[in-house]
Order: sequence, then structure tokens, then C-alpha cells
Amino acid sequence: MNSSILNEPVSDRTILRRSSNPAARLAEWLTRPHPSIQGELDRRRSQLLAGFVSVSIVIGIIGLIIYYFQSPDTVFSEVDYWLFTGALLAVIGVFWLNRSGRVDLAARLFIIITALAFTVVPFLPGVAYDYLFYTILPILLTAIFFSARTAAFATIGMMVWATLLSVLDATGRPWTIAFFMALAGGVIYVFIKHLQYQEGLRAKELETANRRLRASEESLEQRVQERTRDLELAADVSLQITTVLDRAQLLADVAERTAATFKFYHVSIFLYDETQHVIRLHQGVGEVGSLMMQAGRQFRLSDVGLVPQAARTQQAALSNNVLRDVRYLPNPLLPESRSELAIPMLYQGKLVGVLDLQSREINRFSDEDIRILKTLADQIAIAVRNSQLFEETNAALLQAERANSVKSAFLASMSHELRTPLNAIINFTKFVAKGAMGPVNEEQRETLNEVIDSAKHLLNLINDVLDMSKIEAGSLKLFIEADVDLNAIMKTLVATGKTLLAGKPVELRLEIETLLPTITGDRQRILQILLNILSNACKFTERGHITILAQQIDDEVLFAIEDTGPGIAPEDQPLVFEAFQQTATGLRQAGGTGLGMPISRSLVEAHGGRLWLESEPGKGSIFYVALPLQAHSPEPSFVLR
Repeated sequence: MNSSILNEPVSDRTILRRSSNPAARLAEWLTRPHPSIQGELDRRRSQLLAGFVSVSIVIGIIGLIIYYFQSPDTVFSEVDYWLFTGALLAVIGVFWLNRSGRVDLAARLFIIITALAFTVVPFLPGVAYDYLFYTILPILLTAIFFSARTAAFATIGMMVWATLLSVLDATGRPWTIAFFMALAGGVIYVFIKHLQYQEGLRAKELETANRRLRASEESLEQRVQERTRDLELAADVSLQITTVLDRAQLLADVAERTAATFKFYHVSIFLYDETQHVIRLHQGVGEVGSLMMQAGRQFRLSDVGLVPQAARTQQAALSNNVLRDVRYLPNPLLPESRSELAIPMLYQGKLVGVLDLQSREINRFSDEDIRILKTLADQIAIAVRNSQLFEETNAALLQAERANSVKSAFLASMSHELRTPLNAIINFTKFVAKGAMGPVNEEQRETLNEVIDSAKHLLNLINDVLDMSKIEAGSLKLFIEADVDLNAIMKTLVATGKTLLAGKPVELRLEIETLLPTITGDRQRILQILLNILSNACKFTERGHITILAQQIDDEVLFAIEDTGPGIAPEDQPLVFEAFQQTATGLRQAGGTGLGMPISRSLVEAHGGRLWLESEPGKGSIFYVALPLQAHSPEPSFVLR
């Protein structure tokens, strides 16, 4: 359905346009009120009058035509015929007067015309008195369009007028005419008064219903406002408590806010101790709450009372008049309690505690109150559980930090303890290999050199572990120098690379600027970073080439070491920079502790730089190092955190 039709004002023109029945369209046109008539009652009166007048005109015309065909020779000589014709013309004038908007005037003229027509005609010579019965019509029209009192006056006037005409006519029937008019007018008067009385009763009933509806709406609106306020306050309390993780502060805030928000006499929060199966008071309001906590107030689940009942049944326990409830346990510290509500605080179906609320009013808690406060209790349970988890997490974190600190201290201590004898082993073995302790043959020398290489490898591993332990402990220092010569570092790097690639079909390529700038940083650690990357490239590349690139880009120096090794799968790339982790290729081909790259990234980041890689399986890898020309710290050295 077109919504515009529903919103369009319903006018007579609209109705006429919609109707498809010609007779209906004609009736609608005949009874259409004048646009100047705005009141609904006046419009209805105009339509009703138009209907009466239209019917009177149609019936009058039909009557005159029939009258003419009954006596065509004498009709024009009869006075009553011309009188009715004149009355009909006057009624047509009344129709147009009504259509012009003057409803009251038209109604009065219509009544006068009908009164004259039906009282004068019967007393004309040769006319039957049957027309007198039509005198009821003006009385009825008066009652319809005006008040019952006006209809009574019209009845009396018609009686006097008809009686006068009867006396003048010497018919001797004035009392019969008066009796008929009095009886008919009385019946009409009583009927109209009855209708007015019924309308009055309906109006009073409607007014009473409207008053009750308004009162109900006001009461409902007030209850809605109260419930909305309670819900907003409950939501505000819930929002506040969910941001607090300290359990003692949390419970204190909950108790105080709930008591102040809902104007309770006292609020207590009990928490359930699973180990001892008791409900123990953890928070109360004000001095009374402090005294009850000092007294160690608690309940077993089997005890009598609303709090243990709520904990035992996991359902709200309510007493709206504690003076008549045997379940209530009187508390000398709360002598004014008259209502008590205990609500279990549940988290995922498990009992966390009980929220106990007490009021000075009898019948304080309604069903709506209970629903709202249950929601609040659920929020408190979540907040309490969050605080418990936070405490457990903090305890676990402290324990882990202590364990990690002990581990780091142990690794640092053991690394120092292992380095000294290992250096002695390397030095003494070198002396023996050179013949300082006596002659050695070639086979013995090769074996001793293998011992030296293994000892050096072990020393490097110990150094890596020591560096990693220092990084984790936050005690690894960088010794910053103002002018670190990168060209000298690159020479050392290239020389080491050639040594590492000795005997391998791998070409070492260089793409290094002729003169690299000097930077601020730790000379030894920068060399360590690049050597870690290059040694990995030499270790994993069996053929092809390794390219070392170094150039200045704006305020950074970019190093890149590219190899044609096996490459690193995307899912393994994050493992490269994790401590004690190895990719599948690394474990298969080289082994090791997996500390070189994590240490390198930490050292690069300590300089304020970046270390990243690009790799594709089967196509090799590229490791990038970007170091700033100026280190972040202006101090001679800073601690790596």
C-alpha cells in the first residue's frame, strides 16, 4: 500500500475521487461541508442537514409529480399544491445556504419551513388533517440540531400555533391536536435527554479512564525512570569495579558504591574458601564492617542464615521482613535491619562468594530490584575472579623472573668459570703442537690442531651464552667510540670471509664504497654483528657466491650480505632471531646454539639500528644491517636493556 495515501488528509474531494459508484459520488457531493467549517462536530451537523434537505427535496419533487398526475385538471387551482411548491423552493434555498457554511441559520429555516408547511396546509379548505402528523418533523429536527430544551420550546410553540389555527378554523379538535403534539414532543424530549444522559455517562467514563490512563502512564514513567536510574547506577558500579585489579581495593569500592548508590543500610561481601568450605567476610561498609571483619565473621555452608543459604543453594535468599523470618540471624551491630537479600556471586557456574544487602525498610526488595542486583553480583564475581587471576599471574611472573634471574646469573658465572680453563687448554695445546714440550709428529700435530679448533668453537659458544645471559639480565654494555672506522672493519670482515671460504667453490664478491664514513658505536660489537652474519653465510653456502655490500644512505650506513645458500622458508624466518632456536636447515647442516643472530639483533637495536632478512628457499638469503651515523646515547657507554 502506498504510504502517501495513508498520510494524505481525507477530504470530501478525495473521497469523491476514490469512489467508483455514481450514486455514492452524488451523495458525497451533496453532503460535502463548506471548507470554512473546521470543527468536526460542525462538519457532521452540516453533512446531516444536507442529507435531510436532499432527501426532503427529492421526496417533495416526487410527491408534487404524483399529485399532479392524480389531478392534472385541478392541481394548479389548489392552494396546498402551490404552498408545498413554495416550501420546496425554500428548502432548495436552505440547501445552498448550508453549502455556503451557515449551518445554524440553514437548520433554523428548514425547521420553520417544515413547521409552516405541515401546520398551515391541514387547515386549508378541503385538505385532510392527516398532514398534522407531519408536525412531528420540525420538533424532531429541532431536537437533532439543537438542545432538548429548545425541542421542548418548539413543541410548546407548535402546540399553541396548531391550537390557534384549529380554533380559528372552528374544527373543534384543538385538544386532540395539542395532545398529539404534547405526546410526540414529550417522547422526543425524553429520548433526547436519555441520549444526552448516556453521552454524559460515556464522557465521564472516558474521562475517568483517561485519568486512570494518565495516572498509570505517570506511574509507569516513574517506575521506568527509577529502574533506568538503578540500571545506570548498577552499570556505573560495574564499570568502575571492572577496572580495579587489587582485590582489597576492589571489594572496598564495591561495598561503598553499592551502599551509597542504592541507599542500603549495610552491604557485606563474603568470599568462598574452597579449601575450608566456609563463606568468610572480606568486606563491609564503614566501622561496622571493620568490626565484623576483625571478629572473623564467617559461615559454614550448612549453617542457618540467608548468607549460607544463598551459598548453599546458589539462589538468591530474600527476607522482606526479618522480624518474622526464622532464617534471619540478628546482628547486634545492625539493629535497624528490616529487610535482607543475599545473592550468590557465580563465575561460570562456580561459587565465588555472596553479596549481602540489608535495608531499614520492610519490603525493600522487589522482583525488579532482585534482577538488577543479580546482574551486579555477576559483575562483582567477574571482577573478583579477574583480581584473583591477576594476583596469580603476578605471583607466577615474579617466580619466573626469579628463576630467569637465577638462570642468567648461573650462566654468567659458569661462562666465566669455563672460559679460564678453556683458554688454558687452547694455549697449552698450541705450545705442544709447536713442539715446545718436545718433538711431535705430523699426525699428532693435526690431532692437536683439531683439539685447538674444537676448543675455540667451544669458547665461541661460551662467549655467546655469556653475551645472551648479559642481554637477558640487562647488563651488557656497549663501549661507544666517536669515530669508528668502517673501512678497517670491512677489511677484517673480508679477510675472515676468505679464510672461512678456503677450499669451497664459493666466490666472495665486494660492493663496498671506496670511502665509508666514520660512525659512533661499539667497534668490537659492530664487527661481531657482521662476522656473525658472514660466518653463517659461509657456513651454509656450498657453491655460488657471497656478496658483501656497504654504502651510506642518508644518515645511515647499510650493510647487506647476500649468499646463494639453501635459503630460509617463510615459516622458519622468525626462528632465526629467537634464542636457542634453529631452522631445519641449520640443524641439518651446521648445528650450533642458535644465539648468533639473536645477539646480533640485540646489538644492532642497541645502536639504534635495524636487522632484517629476505630469503626464499633454494635462492639464498640476504641479511640487512642499517646503523645510524650517530648513536642514540651521548654518553661514552650505555647499558643494553
